[in-house]
This record gives sequence, C-alpha cells and structure tokens, in this order.
Amino acid sequence: MGRKSRLKRENTAGQPFPLPTKSSQDDSKIILPNELNGRILKRGLLFSGLPFGLALMTLPTASYLITVRHIDLPNAAVFLVSLLFFGLSVVGVTYSLLSASWNPEVEGSFWGIAEFKENGKRIVGALQDEGAKRREEKAK
Repeated sequence: MGRKSRLKRENTAGQPFPLPTKSSQDDSKIILPNELNGRILKRGLLFSGLPFGLALMTLPTASYLITVRHIDLPNAAVFLVSLLFFGLSVVGVTYSLLSASWNPEVEGSFWGIAEFKENGKRIVGALQDEGAKRREEKAK
C-alpha cells in the first residue's frame, strides 16, 4: 500500500464507515401484521415459488427427454421455456405482494384480482401524491 492510502486510513478514526445511530424515526416503524405477512408468504410460494421450481426442473426434464426418450428438442426452446418460468417467478413476487389483502381482518380471494386492483390504485395514488409534493418543493 502506498503512503497516501496509509495516511488516509490513519486520518479516518478507526471505522471505515460511520456506525448507524438511532433516530426518532425508529419509533415510527411500520410493522407488518403477522396475518398479512403469512398471507403474502403463502401467495409468494404459489405465484413465485411454483414457477421458480418449474424453471429449475426445465433442464433436467429436457435432458431426460433428449437422452432417454430420444426426442430432439432445440436448445432455443429449452432456453425460452426456462426463461419464461424464471420471468413468471419474478412477476409472481410482485403479484403476490399486490394481490394480498392489506387489511389484516380480511382474508381476500384466492386469485386476488380485486385486491390487486385496489392495492395498485393505492400505490399509484401514493406515487402521484409524492410527485406532487416534490414538484411543489421544487417550485418554492
């Protein structure tokens, strides 16, 4: 190590990064209720875990079909099917969060289409409000 880096290390008082300090915002943490947490996790396993598992099984299944059953599969088809399942898994993470009923007392429907629409409107409204606040602050 060079002289400059040694001097720089010596000038920073021991810690490479400042340790986080507690602020008054720690008291106002938003805590996710257990009912809602469990609901989101169940939906995540269904809408994200299942496609992820299918994506992982694509290559062994293709290998079995090619070697044992002697079915000629194009490499591009195997790749695209695997990519499709991985993509569905990524989309499933978002859908599982947005399709869960955010009201702890209401279970919601199995597919969660109504909840998805309601929660989507909430998020869009919150983003629009935040954008309006930023535009007001910028105009001042």
